[in-house]
Amino acid sequence: MKEREAGKKISRRQVLQTMGKAGVFMGSYPFARYLLDSAGWAWAGEEKPESLVYSTYGGDYGKWMEKSFEATFTEKTGISLIRDVGRNPDRLSKMRLQRDNPKIDIMYLMDRFMAQATVEGLLDTLNPANFKNLKDIYPAYVRDTWVPHMAQSIGIVYNTKHVKKEIRSWYDIFDESFRGRTFMTDIGHFGVHYLIAFARLKGGDEDNIDPGFELLAKFKKMMDPRIIPSAQEAMHAYRTEQIWVGVWQKARAIILSRQGLPIKFISPIEGDVAISWGHGVVKGGKHKKWVERYIDETLDPANQLKFTEIYPAFPTNKKVKLPPDLEVIGYTEEELARQWHIDYAKVLPQLDEWVERWNKEIAPKS
Repeated sequence: MKEREAGKKISRRQVLQTMGKAGVFMGSYPFARYLLDSAGWAWAGEEKPESLVYSTYGGDYGKWMEKSFEATFTEKTGISLIRDVGRNPDRLSKMRLQRDNPKIDIMYLMDRFMAQATVEGLLDTLNPANFKNLKDIYPAYVRDTWVPHMAQSIGIVYNTKHVKKEIRSWYDIFDESFRGRTFMTDIGHFGVHYLIAFARLKGGDEDNIDPGFELLAKFKKMMDPRIIPSAQEAMHAYRTEQIWVGVWQKARAIILSRQGLPIKFISPIEGDVAISWGHGVVKGGKHKKWVERYIDETLDPANQLKFTEIYPAFPTNKKVKLPPDLEVIGYTEEELARQWHIDYAKVLPQLDEWVERWNKEIAPKS
């Protein structure tokens, strides 16, 4: 009994040290209390499944995730991952439908959808004691129910072959010489991000979105943009020069540039919009600790670097050392200072109304 008690004290002390190093304080994160009550690495205490159902992305992105994280996890544990692929809103809807009898174990979504799943009680609270790498994640990216493995931003992506002027501001894309050669993603992808960016340009924000819709409607009427729902379609449109200017993600722009295309990303002088992707445990699942084991693989610095070498997004683990050829994925202090972070606590209660308004005012008419 004494040995058991001593072991528990050591575990508690180690936990407190870990929290201190990570900059985590009691009260900062509700799940931190688990650290004080756990004896530590408990994966072996839960029966190991043969497989886990993994709700994730398909296409090239899915292949990158397999190479960076999935293969390593399966090799270490012997657990295979059964992928259930689809777009963010479709996979969130499936999780809702399965609320009482979940078939999915691991959920992987963009920040907006992870925040929505959290609010709806679809994700379980994470137990930090089951993670080896959580202490090394930038504190801004640690949440109760999910943790991002990468971050980047939404700004302006343009073709320097066709766009001769230097793009510096969001207002620079309001140029009629680009009419019919611009694009935006829909409200189910990055639409919320640039809607809020447009609102901020006109003095609005998450509490006052009207200026965003007004400016977006003006952009649509003036520029006749294509509204593209998938990254693959957007990549094709840039490669074939159907599109010259878009409101899009930094990492994809870097990929196109690496392929020899004259594509440039710019963080507008007014600010770009921060965005991240991460994993969580579906509430009600039977294999929580093994799911957390997989999530921990996505936080491992070696695995994050492997992913970054394939897909140039900013890693969330502070221990990742970027080689010179990957420094382009970083941000200057000025860019970080003006970067806009979305307050989803304010957005989510209004989101259904925004989507309805988007479908009436912005979405293409069939």
